[in-house]
Amino acid sequence: SDHSMLRFVAHLALYLDFAAPEFLPSLGDMAVDDETALPVREYYLLRYVDRLTSEKGLWHLAALYASLLPEPMLIEVFSNFLTNAHEDGFRRKVLRQMREYFTPGLDLVVLRRTVRMIIFDQAGEDRFGYAFLRLLGGGGRQKRTGSRAAKLDEMLSPTDVCKLHSVRWLCYVPQHAPDALICANSLLRQLLLNVMVDNVTDGEEDDPALHCARVFLTRFLPKDTAKNALRHALEAGEASDAVSPEEVEDASAEFGAMEAYVDARIAVDRWQSEITTTSAEYSVRGATSRGDSVAGLAANKMERRNFLHKKKNAGLQVVNAANDAKEKLMAVLTYEGGWLVTSNSTSSDSVVDEDEQANRINEMASLRASCLPHAVFLLHTVLDGTAEWMEVFLADAERAYEEEGEAMMIDLLGSNNGDVKNCPFLPGFWYRSCLDIAITVANDEYNLRDAFQEEGTSMERFVGLMAECNVNWLRTTQKAST
Repeated sequence: SDHSMLRFVAHLALYLDFAAPEFLPSLGDMAVDDETALPVREYYLLRYVDRLTSEKGLWHLAALYASLLPEPMLIEVFSNFLTNAHEDGFRRKVLRQMREYFTPGLDLVVLRRTVRMIIFDQAGEDRFGYAFLRLLGGGGRQKRTGSRAAKLDEMLSPTDVCKLHSVRWLCYVPQHAPDALICANSLLRQLLLNVMVDNVTDGEEDDPALHCARVFLTRFLPKDTAKNALRHALEAGEASDAVSPEEVEDASAEFGAMEAYVDARIAVDRWQSEITTTSAEYSVRGATSRGDSVAGLAANKMERRNFLHKKKNAGLQVVNAANDAKEKLMAVLTYEGGWLVTSNSTSSDSVVDEDEQANRINEMASLRASCLPHAVFLLHTVLDGTAEWMEVFLADAERAYEEEGEAMMIDLLGSNNGDVKNCPFLPGFWYRSCLDIAITVANDEYNLRDAFQEEGTSMERFVGLMAECNVNWLRTTQKAST
């Protein structure tokens, strides 16, 4: 067969190269192929490796024969081959073979090129998608289950699924963690640049890129990747092919910033769901009964107790969701050193080339200009929306129990250790928190104002929202004091 003949010729060329190299001139000298000047050994070995990598049943032999190629040729041929290897079990097997047959450190060079080829390639493959996504058995964090999660997974494009799987090439060997972190950042930047920032009500169901980023962080990337990357970078020290600890520290800060933003967007999504599904109003049966009988008084007392219990539970649900969203959004806005603020310099021996680094800096600047103003407006939406919900929440009790409603709400507010002023059930508490956003934006420590300079209307809109919030705070504060 053609395969057997090609294997025979490749083995013959290998033998003659070892035993009698003078009998193996270049193909150019033999005039076999005018466009090829390769030695006979490399020519037939390359053809045989191409044959092995083209038939899945022969893939297990590819690493052994590829290791006999010259290093530049090996890197190109084998990284191209690995872009088509997606099953977790085979990946682990071929990686073991690479580490056994290749020159030490060459496996990482090949994987670096493989992952970057996939991440920066815009063309996906049709066989990827929801079905292939479900094959993933690993992942270091909690997975989402249920019909909604399945529906969201179905939105992922074949291209994105392929890219999610690519970074896992660098997650099998602990020493590869620094490179995994750098490539994870490249993919996250791509995803976040596609996240919707036009509408503050958009959640995962409206935004496939946001869900894709969440899937990558929770189901593909091992837990503590950034911490492990720094540890292995320090252990590698001055090795020529290693990522420097300074680069890893910079990459770790970048990763933490993007992870915080994804967490914040998901928290806002939960708040949005909570505030739209939790009613601020409850119907009351028998609340207005004025019967003087013992039974009537007892019924009214029990009805008031049940009403108060429901109101408090509903209020706490909204308060908890709002506080979680507020905390995570503030983590973005007050990120240490500034969100996605990084050094532009790279060392001459960096594993990231100048073009990739320049692209990284440009993408981070674009993300700051789009995501930071959006995070500010999301925080305003959460705080202002919670305040409006609380206004309805309190007015409902006053409508239901008239003059008794105010006393009931005092009892409810008094549950905050007697500190009524800072009680989260008061609308004024949330309007005042909303006004505090301006202090955060004005703080030079967080470098937020420059993110608004790309689009002047963003700052004008923000100032207008703060003015409106101040009016509402004064209104609700005066009402509470009367």
